[in-house]
Amino acid sequence: MMKSCPKCGRRYEETHTFCGECGLTLEPMVTEYRFCPQCGTYYAKEHIFCGECGTRMEAKRAVGE
Repeated sequence: MMKSCPKCGRRYEETHTFCGECGLTLEPMVTEYRFCPQCGTYYAKEHIFCGECGTRMEAKRAVGE
């Protein structure tokens, strides 16, 4: 998943600490996940339905739980 630098707009990977274009210190990306109760797939919290099986996403869990 990529994000844009808030200062210059350059896209960056979640592993980057500084923008490669302007040098701004980048905040770490935190993603919350939803767990599909039907098929067990994890998706970003923005998803309402599972992209794998179409089930409505219900339970919120962190990866690794």
